[in-house]
Amino acid sequence: MAIVNKQNSDPVPDPVSGQLSSNPSMLVVVGVAIASMLLWGGTPAATRYAIGGFDPVMAAVMRIAVAATISLLIVIIARLSAPSGMRQWMLAAVSGICCFAIFPIVLGSGIARTSTGHAALIIAMGPVVTGLIAAGLERTVPKKQWWAGTVIALIGVVLLIAEGGDGNVKAASLIGDLICVAGMCIVAVGYIAGGRLSAELNAFAVTCWGLIIAGFALLPILLIRGPGFDWEIIGTSSWGGVVYLAIFSSILGYAGFFWALDKGGVMRISPIQFIVPVAGVIYGYLLFDEVFTSVMLTSTIFIIGGIAFARRA
Repeated sequence: MAIVNKQNSDPVPDPVSGQLSSNPSMLVVVGVAIASMLLWGGTPAATRYAIGGFDPVMAAVMRIAVAATISLLIVIIARLSAPSGMRQWMLAAVSGICCFAIFPIVLGSGIARTSTGHAALIIAMGPVVTGLIAAGLERTVPKKQWWAGTVIALIGVVLLIAEGGDGNVKAASLIGDLICVAGMCIVAVGYIAGGRLSAELNAFAVTCWGLIIAGFALLPILLIRGPGFDWEIIGTSSWGGVVYLAIFSSILGYAGFFWALDKGGVMRISPIQFIVPVAGVIYGYLLFDEVFTSVMLTSTIFIIGGIAFARRA
């Protein structure tokens, strides 16, 4: 997701203090990365719980309101460094607004119209979408192997969307799948900005400041809609979904993965992202009794296989 590559032999900043420290064992790094992916894998399911009481916009606003408040406390207590200069603040703003303000609203809108399994598999396209946008911004041409893998993965997405358009799968729809695809394009821009900033500012600070910026961006919505919102209808499961999205998906998931990238290097850690769609589909099956169809299995093989092939380039 991030595009920063660091040599494992060099000291790197601690994710909280920002001070240089020796690298932990690769087993610990991989463990943190896997834990982060399992947390991210629960995002579609937690979003579905959240929008069971909140509408998609308010669910996203409450998610970021909680996460931004916690992040502000972390910044103050841990004395995390702030971005410096216009460039770093711009990168932090793009990362925070795309990843934490716009993406949750778009994803929530998509999940409200499709299944958790479909959303999770579409999210699996994140590494390919991020690489394609990064190549465009840097005016580079990916290798043929990268393009071949991208095409394979896109075939899987087309199969997935076509199934939603047929209406044969409960809760899946064409418009919901397309909204989720649009969300992946938006968040990919945020990943690139956050990845570039992580090369200059420690990963935990990038995450916290991005959430704080997103909190201020969404504050007007909360002030406008909050007073007239019927808070009494919000059940425990919806609040639980918001808390999960705020603490586990936003703060711990992002900070843990960026930390793992810093410690282990992008080429070793990035493939662990493939756990996300698998975990998402399993959560959908266990929590919502969603049917795992043969088309979804085929799409899973194409998407994960295509991404793996592309990333080898």
